[in-house]
Amino acid sequence: MGNKLPILRAIFDFYNVALILKINQMSLSVVIPAYNCGKYIGRAVDSVLSQSRMPDEVIVVDDGSDDNTADVAGGYGEKVRLIRQDSAGASAARNAGIEAANAEWIAFLDGDDEWLPEKLELQLGLLERNEHLDWTTGNFIRCDCNNDIRRDDLDGDRLARAKGLLGEKEYLDSYFRAYLALAGGWTGTMVIRRKMLTEAGMFRAGLARYNDMDMWFRLAFIGGEIGYDIAPLAIYHTEVAGSIVKTHHDSGIICDVVDRLMAQAEKHDKLDEFRPCAAKMAGWWIHCAIEDKRGDEARKVLKKYENLYGQYYKTTTYIKSMFPGAGMAYEKIKTSLRKCCGKA
Repeated sequence: MGNKLPILRAIFDFYNVALILKINQMSLSVVIPAYNCGKYIGRAVDSVLSQSRMPDEVIVVDDGSDDNTADVAGGYGEKVRLIRQDSAGASAARNAGIEAANAEWIAFLDGDDEWLPEKLELQLGLLERNEHLDWTTGNFIRCDCNNDIRRDDLDGDRLARAKGLLGEKEYLDSYFRAYLALAGGWTGTMVIRRKMLTEAGMFRAGLARYNDMDMWFRLAFIGGEIGYDIAPLAIYHTEVAGSIVKTHHDSGIICDVVDRLMAQAEKHDKLDEFRPCAAKMAGWWIHCAIEDKRGDEARKVLKKYENLYGQYYKTTTYIKSMFPGAGMAYEKIKTSLRKCCGKA
């Protein structure tokens, strides 16, 4: 056995070297759309340039900013490729970055968020070990940094459900089931083969919100399994002034997205798989509307998609929309009780 140890060690070392070389052969471009985020864009770019596995190129698309976003991004010189365009929205900015990219794989990061140092190394390693995959995503940290609150997006029971879906694998069999288990990832943790983005039709321009979710489901209609890293890969900063989430509340937005996705799901024979996801998307919008005391908006969406829900949900949600203050107090009490019982 003693004579075999050096041979086994040599084989192991060779495999590790081969693995590293193969990962480095996977070309990857980073696309960062940025609009008036001069305060944050340096943090985002620095987090990319500090990766343990460096990307092949970093593309910042300045979407018509009227602050110093372009100046900060341009200050990185040859390390960052800066594209400037008239303001056309996040979808158009991402599409411009994809079209300009030279790599096989595309990773996304918004200009006000950041990556953790081993993000690309972990994800490219997963893709190398699972060559059939065309996309991967993973866990991340939600940071309300103004109040010094940080938490993993997946933890507790949600983390346990994601691990149950994964089993012994490094990928999820269905993005639809992943989404329902709240393990659908986030833009800043997505790495996608460029040809898959092209086949899906790129990001849909003109969407005020949900342009990313719209894209992920259109990818799910044509794709299969998706890789998933349990370890957090990035930091999503939730309390950013002027963010899309905080400025667009019209119920027509969610209805447009759900209606279009339902039509595409039917076209791809995925309607049965997508319907529970549509219910969850619309339900989250309803919940947020009630939380913001916009009961009329909540009722509009509830009525439009009432065929997606059971009678109990429809009745209780309607009541909460009429009395949002009492409704949210009830939800907080229910959540506290679930936590006390270990069911959260």
